[in-house]
Amino acid sequence: NHYRTVALKSTGDRALSILTEDVNSLIKTIDNGFYEKRYREGDLGENVLVDGVDFDFFTIGKTYRFTSQPEGAVASPDDVMIKITEPMEACANLCKLPYINDPSIEQPKEKIARCKLIIEALNQMPGLR
Repeated sequence: NHYRTVALKSTGDRALSILTEDVNSLIKTIDNGFYEKRYREGDLGENVLVDGVDFDFFTIGKTYRFTSQPEGAVASPDDVMIKITEPMEACANLCKLPYINDPSIEQPKEKIARCKLIIEALNQMPGLR
């Protein structure tokens, strides 16, 4: 992603963005449901969408195994080990999403207000900053 390759000069240890279904659900309720039909998975730049645990399940410094095997199964060579190194940060690039930076919205203040609203809501989620 742009942040990892440009801002962090292609550091290899920050290559994955994990998002959980509870965050997706929250986004759909922001601004009285304005994003319900507009928001799509991937709009936040996440690489992995997880269902079954809330966002605050993940803890910085812990390592997690992602697998397609049933719970309790022996580790498989296809499993992926992921260490959480830092919280996800809501990015100002969200303001470029077409439903926030909508050309039919003539007032720049309205575009800015929509952008601030989604970033502020995300920043209140546990684990996001």
